[in-house]
Amino acid sequence: MFNYLGNGGLPGIGNENPFSNAGETFMRSGGTALTLILTVGAAALPWALVLALLIALWRSNAMQGVRRRFGSSAAPKAEVPPSV
Repeated sequence: MFNYLGNGGLPGIGNENPFSNAGETFMRSGGTALTLILTVGAAALPWALVLALLIALWRSNAMQGVRRRFGSSAAPKAEVPPSV
């Protein structure tokens, strides 16, 4: 007859519930991932708003008028060569 009286099969693993340990590890990892996503989003959001504001300004009617005004006098347009 063989009687095994050990405290665990692998080093570092005690007598706790392995499913409970896995659940706790999963929740800690999920919390860390959520924290990372929120931090990156909070850092990128102001720059995205500035970029959206610049694009909206560039496409506005007032800016189109400015571009038209200064764009027409900047350089003469090339002429189309006559067809032979």
